[in-house]
Amino acid sequence: MKSIKLQILQTLYEQDFYAWVEQTAEILRCLRRASPTHHWDTLDLEHLIEEVVDLGKGLQRALQSALRSVLSHLLKCKYQPEHRSHSWQVTITRERLNIDELLQESPSLRRFLNDAEWINSTYQRARREAMVERGLSEEKFAIACPFSVEEVLDDGLARAYAKELNVAFTGTLGIFLKAKQAGYLNMLSPLLNQLNSLGFRIDRF
Repeated sequence: MKSIKLQILQTLYEQDFYAWVEQTAEILRCLRRASPTHHWDTLDLEHLIEEVVDLGKGLQRALQSALRSVLSHLLKCKYQPEHRSHSWQVTITRERLNIDELLQESPSLRRFLNDAEWINSTYQRARREAMVERGLSEEKFAIACPFSVEEVLDDGLARAYAKELNVAFTGTLGIFLKAKQAGYLNMLSPLLNQLNSLGFRIDRF
């Protein structure tokens, strides 16, 4: 019969992979400390723990990479709105979907979005990236992140900028329709159903 702890761990594997990684790594560490001369010596336990920990670090890096990309493109939209392009919009939408997918698979990753230091570190990288790409000086960009987490993860900010500048805005659905017309997508319904199941808001414009 499975222990309660094992059942919880197996549930975490299905519902929150990042939490499973953290718990599994901690269990391995405890086993190593409790039985340093036990039959664990037949395993490369040290590297096994490192590999499990690296799985979690990989998820965190994926989240940070997607968030950095969104921030970098939002900065470009904010400070160089005259250069706003369809490709920027596509990148923002794609990376928001990647973030959504990561948070769906590992809800415990959300805690990083509430970590001011982690957010600032990600923003500073995005700021540097946007600065170099657009050939602008540091003074052009806010030192502290000018966007809330909600704004970063939602299309509302982009819609507000477009309205303010009287620029036509193509929402997520509009991008999908153009992709279908261009032959990149065969059907929209499965994709839209998947996005709805993730709680992703789809706007018509």
